[in-house]
Amino acid sequence: MHSKTNISFEVPERIVSLLSRKMRKWYHFIRIRIEEAGLSGLDISHGDILYQLYHHGAMPMNNIAQRIGRDKSTVTALVKKMESKNLIKRVSDIDDARITIIQLTSVGESYRDAFAKISHDLMERIYCNLTDKEKIKLMQLLAKCGE
Repeated sequence: MHSKTNISFEVPERIVSLLSRKMRKWYHFIRIRIEEAGLSGLDISHGDILYQLYHHGAMPMNNIAQRIGRDKSTVTALVKKMESKNLIKRVSDIDDARITIIQLTSVGESYRDAFAKISHDLMERIYCNLTDKEKIKLMQLLAKCGE
């Protein structure tokens, strides 16, 4: 038994419980930080889309769906919610009106620094006691796990 978290590492079946517990703590951390930063309208589920737009600029909705590993209908629902909060807007592609481009609004752009700070603090929390080598190994192992 690991004394700090009271988790038995000898029982591999506990992985779902362990991951769920960690995710709940991290989601709680994010919610509190969003509230503290005064980011009205921002929800945890918007983070993946904002991350893509902050790092890659405006892009077609299909590209966002592929990058964040969600189906188009889920992304469409998230985009509608984010649009209603004035975080992003949809525009038609200049060359092909059938393609919807998602881009940040001035409100969405104004959240960039606070979003980066929350993301950084979360990564610090997640990786707090891991070496760089362990961080890479953790990512490799999680990627190797079945879906």
